[in-house]
Amino acid sequence: MTNPIDDFASGDCGQNSPCVSQFLDECPQNMECQEVIQALVAKCGTCSDSYTFEMRVRTVVSKRCSDEVPDALKAKIFMALQQVRDER
Repeated sequence: MTNPIDDFASGDCGQNSPCVSQFLDECPQNMECQEVIQALVAKCGTCSDSYTFEMRVRTVVSKRCSDEVPDALKAKIFMALQQVRDER
C-alpha cells in the first residue's frame, strides 16, 4: 500500500479519482493526513466537492448506524455512490 500523504499531496486527482474517500478511510485520526487533505480541498474543486459529499454521507451514516458494517458492504455502497456521482 502506498503512503496516502505522498499520493494526495501531489494534488493530481483527475476526474474519477476517489482521493478524498480513500484519504479519509486510510488516515482518519492522523493529524498530518488531516493537514494534507485540508490543503488539497482548499486548492482542488474536485476534491472540495468530494470532501463535502463524503462528510455529509459519513455524518448521516454515523448518526443512523450503530452496528459495525462489513467491509464488503462498505465497498459496495462506495461503488454505488461513485457511480451515481459519476453519472451527474
